[in-house]
Amino acid sequence: MILKRLNVELTKYCNNKKTKNSDGIIFPSVAASGEGFNVVLKPESVDVKLKFGGASLCYLVKDGMKADLVVVNHSIGQNEDGTLIYEKEKDFDEKKYNGITFIN
Repeated sequence: MILKRLNVELTKYCNNKKTKNSDGIIFPSVAASGEGFNVVLKPESVDVKLKFGGASLCYLVKDGMKADLVVVNHSIGQNEDGTLIYEKEKDFDEKKYNGITFIN
């Protein structure tokens, strides 16, 4: 129910007089204590203005107060049905991160 309410509020915000002609909104990330940000784009803007360039599987690796984003694999193409084909990142060494918490 909370997500439905949030979706309703975002829809209202994106369709009000000031923002109805915008492509989306940017707001601070609560999960990252405001250090990062979230982007919400209107589906019609995505369909017309963006071109898919690729995708990667990443882990946020935390070691105490230090955090790194580690790329595990990346897309190299897609199958006929549109699903992505992935290749393991050459530099990813799981042994290097032994004992460190992975957050997905």
